[in-house]
Amino acid sequence: MSDAIETEYLVLRKVPFGEGDLIVNGITPGQGKVAFLIYHALDSGKRRFPHFDLFRCLQVRYAPGKNELQKCQDSDLLEDFSGVSADYGNFQAACWLARFALDNVLPGVPHEHFFRASCNACRALAARALPPAAILSGACLVYLYEAGWLSDYQDSPQTVQQCQRLIDMAMGEAEAPALTERNWQDIFAWCKGLLLQSDCAVPQD
Repeated sequence: MSDAIETEYLVLRKVPFGEGDLIVNGITPGQGKVAFLIYHALDSGKRRFPHFDLFRCLQVRYAPGKNELQKCQDSDLLEDFSGVSADYGNFQAACWLARFALDNVLPGVPHEHFFRASCNACRALAARALPPAAILSGACLVYLYEAGWLSDYQDSPQTVQQCQRLIDMAMGEAEAPALTERNWQDIFAWCKGLLLQSDCAVPQD
């Protein structure tokens, strides 16, 4: 138990495996992408680790092994963002964010800021607090900032200031600027362009 890792975990994908088992993929702040094999997760009787469901933030404990799939020792539900499914557009945005995170966050590489921004994004999508393009733009900028790539594209003090405001928004430290839906769509398109220039895997809309 001394080698066990205890961490927050955002569930971003789950796939049935075998007879009643489940493969779960998600991200953590300090360990990057982590995948779990949950035995008997889909059995009709008492489930093991019933908290493992899409768009939930959990507290998990596991002893890292050599295999890609880890075995969870314990889990507790911290926050449920499954309300994203109440609106189709917001659910699509959450799925876009999930694909982006799983394609670009590497195992063993910390992404503390992006993890926080992803949780905030899921929370905002579940609450329908902002247009999906605004929420995704903020999360993308946080990823670029944490990876050290954003400074390559900040060509003026005004751009630096604008990017910082969107990063603060994504981290829950500032209110979103009052922009139109079309403005947010343009900003999101610009963010996706920056991601492509940085050789990130960008999901198709």
